Parts: sequence; structure tokens; C-alpha cells
Amino acid sequence: MKNNKITRLEHFNIQNKEDRKTFDSKQLKRASGSYEFNPNSTYEEVSIMSDFIERKEFEQFEKRIDDNFKNLNSKIDSLPIIFEDKIDKHVNKAKVELIMWIIGTAIASGGLILTAIGIGAKLLGIY
Repeated sequence: MKNNKITRLEHFNIQNKEDRKTFDSKQLKRASGSYEFNPNSTYEEVSIMSDFIERKEFEQFEKRIDDNFKNLNSKIDSLPIIFEDKIDKHVNKAKVELIMWIIGTAIASGGLILTAIGIGAKLLGIY
């Protein structure tokens, strides 16, 4: 009984490409459930599959890669415009901040000068 199990397992054990064997799925027990194998189908396409892809598959992959590169190239081409817009926004913001700082500093300095003049006049008794 033990030998029978070993031979069944060895029958399905696939080690090397040269050792691969096809078998008829009709030999397997029917599984419980609603899915059924088509008894007219064969699995010969698996045994004749190549390690290489066909030209049609290659052209499909080539088209996908070309599309990805076109998309990437369009994004790269639009980078200078995006950077220019961002730089312009930052420069404009910096200009506004500089102008506001100059106005604020002028007002504060003017206030300090007027205060110093007022204190000096008060100390001198001008008013």
C-alpha cells in the first residue's frame, strides 16, 4: 500500500523540464462542487509551451513600454513650466513680504524718531 502511494506521487512530481509528462485529467477523481472540467479539452498546449514569448506578445509589451515612456517624457517636458510657475509664485510672495517689511520698519523707525524728538523736547522744555 505504501509503495502504491509513492508511485502515484512520483507520477506527478515534476523536477526538470525534460522530465515533464502530460497526463489525462480524466484519471483524476471528480471534485465535489459546481465546477466541472470539460472532458473534451486537452492540455497539450502546456507541454508544447516555449520558454520564449511570441512576436505578438513582444509587440504588446513593446507598445506598453513605449506608452509608459511617452507618458514619462511628457511629464518631464512639463517640469520646466511647473517649476517656473512655482518660482514665480515664490518670488512674488518674497517681493510682497519685503515691501511689507520695509513699510513696517519705516513706520516703526518713524515712530521711534518722533518719540525720541518728543522726549527730547519735553526734557529741554520746548513744550
